[in-house]
Amino acid sequence: MTNVFEKAKAFYELENFEFDQVGGHDGGRNLVYVCEQNGRKKYVLRISALGDRSEEEYLAETEFVHYLAENGASVADVIPSKNGKLVEFIGGADCFVSLFAYARGMLLSDNGYRYREGAPLSELFYNMGKTIGAIHRLSKEYHAVHKRQQYFDKYDMEYINKLIPETYAELKAAIADRLEKFRALPMDAESYGLVHFDFSDGNYHVDY
Repeated sequence: MTNVFEKAKAFYELENFEFDQVGGHDGGRNLVYVCEQNGRKKYVLRISALGDRSEEEYLAETEFVHYLAENGASVADVIPSKNGKLVEFIGGADCFVSLFAYARGMLLSDNGYRYREGAPLSELFYNMGKTIGAIHRLSKEYHAVHKRQQYFDKYDMEYINKLIPETYAELKAAIADRLEKFRALPMDAESYGLVHFDFSDGNYHVDY
């Protein structure tokens, strides 16, 4: 992995930066490093090596995030490599690498789960709703170059049958029934599209 790390640094000209690896968690997908130079420049380097996603899927993600940033959403923008790419592939190790701006602020957990002093907690929830609302509004106007996997591309009975054994036939029948009901729901731009699938307090910073 050392060779991969050195190649990743070269892609983004980070040779003179200091790196602090972010601790992983169960089910985590990536190696993540906070990169800092003289307390002024700060980025997040992500190395993805699970091999379960294609380059097109990583491009679909990073292109959408870049679009959101360019259109005023409160997201950490994707920084192109020195080759002008949002995603770099490291052959041999089957790794995909991306660099992101460092989001202003800090995690709620790093502030003892306390919000801004003197402000009601309702302000936090209002700002959370405003942020996610802006992302979803922009997603309705977005025209993807590389498309992300849609819900029914993964969640069908072929996948469910692989996941759940026949001993749970009643459960599978209930899931099949719900999938049919989901398919009957409207799929126009107002009702169906890109959403943030994991908007938890571990995935955003609060700018105090």
